[in-house]
Amino acid sequence: MLNLKELVIGYQSIREKRILTLPISTEMKQGTLIPLLGPNGVGKSTFLRTLAGLVAPISGSIVYDGTLMNKLSPQQRAAYMSVVFSKKDGSPSFSVRDYVLMGRYRFYSWMEGWSEKEEEDVEPILNRLDLIDLQKRNINELSDGEFQRVDLARALYQHTPMLLLDEPTSHLDYPSRNKIMSLLKDLSQERNLLIIASTHELDLAQKYGDSFLLMQKNKVLSYVEELTDQCIHQLFV
Repeated sequence: MLNLKELVIGYQSIREKRILTLPISTEMKQGTLIPLLGPNGVGKSTFLRTLAGLVAPISGSIVYDGTLMNKLSPQQRAAYMSVVFSKKDGSPSFSVRDYVLMGRYRFYSWMEGWSEKEEEDVEPILNRLDLIDLQKRNINELSDGEFQRVDLARALYQHTPMLLLDEPTSHLDYPSRNKIMSLLKDLSQERNLLIIASTHELDLAQKYGDSFLLMQKNKVLSYVEELTDQCIHQLFV
């Protein structure tokens, strides 16, 4: 379970402090898919980066099952959460298969390479995301939509209890967006995952979301169990 305690997000430096949200305190349970909704520019990506430990909170704390996430090293956080951002940032040296295998980098031995079990365990994930035929391709040769599926496969192969996804369907056509959201819903239940995914797809959010995080222009960040018409109206006023 993820607990936010009086969390305020934003940016601060010696000269300036920019606050993006008012304090929020809430709990989010395992086995749920939680769409993160809001207009452009309100700070959805910053919120995800704050949860991931890439941006320090202005104040408050992020606690997962009693562990204060703010204080963990990147390698320690990698045991708790997988993160996928929308920016494509690959390397010419990685095939699709090797890139997905890098989801388990914290267990990788540069002396021994990947174990036989790790090589076998990657197959079901590649198959689940229709990547078997692409596994030998260089990731920089992929379309944005193909790379999104590869990046999601890497995150799933990391085998963490929490996934943070920044617009995981932004480069996909509608049938593919629907398929990915359906897959995330299924995986949240099958693996008892907590998945937080920012999206602009209100119809798919309503269809597959278990509960919702809403970010408004007036700096209100709220957690709701149901996405009502009133909630949607408040997001864009």
